[in-house]
Amino acid sequence: MQKLIVNKASAILLLFLAVIGIGYAFSLIALDDPRMIDGALTHNEAHWWEIVLIMLGIFSVFIIMGSSIHHAWSTGRKAIAIFIVLVWPLSLLYTLMLQTRRA
Repeated sequence: MQKLIVNKASAILLLFLAVIGIGYAFSLIALDDPRMIDGALTHNEAHWWEIVLIMLGIFSVFIIMGSSIHHAWSTGRKAIAIFIVLVWPLSLLYTLMLQTRRA
């Protein structure tokens, strides 16, 4: 099986992309951008580079999660890997549930 993250440099790059992409999405909300009045930036409202930046951030979060699961499983920490598999999606669903209640 091929490693998801080969070395520390690629892990740092993915983490950097995640922070930048997700941070940019939150900054649009915090700065009261007129495109964010409805709480979502759709593909019709966004510039192409904004979509690419946000998608890179989201993709790198999933890569980091997958690599942490792979690392925990391969080092014999199967309980932690299962914990990551179960808790991460539940925390995402909980966050989405809170967002829909506020809207």
